[in-house]
Amino acid sequence: MQHVLSHTFEQMAACAGLILSGVLELHPRMKVAFLESGASWLPYWLGRLDSHQETSGNLMPPLSMKPSEYFRRQCVISTDPEDDTTALVVQTLGDEFLVWASDNPHPDSVFPGAVTKSLASMAALSETSKRKVFAANAARLYGIDVP
Repeated sequence: MQHVLSHTFEQMAACAGLILSGVLELHPRMKVAFLESGASWLPYWLGRLDSHQETSGNLMPPLSMKPSEYFRRQCVISTDPEDDTTALVVQTLGDEFLVWASDNPHPDSVFPGAVTKSLASMAALSETSKRKVFAANAARLYGIDVP
């Protein structure tokens, strides 16, 4: 149960903490990567953070943007073969911040077949979006060129 809960919940807490406490506001050039937690939780979480800022903003440090805007500006999140809703995440939030991870060699990884499984879950996406998720976004994050 610890493994099931820890990765996603810890990443959600870190995401909220970095954004709502104003860290990303104070450090606009800082990049943050949320890895090892899947990406399916992100549309819900950013919507919830945006909603709380609107309804309870007076209880938080003042922010000049919506939490989802900080995420889009400064963060990336990884998706992996177990994420069956990757296409939905891209269709909901866009394809600029999502990077692919195989999760190999962890014992719970899909191996062999990680790329095939991921491609199947992303069948509805354009080739441009797939290229961003599989290569271009990570290359931009790490400052390297994609061949």
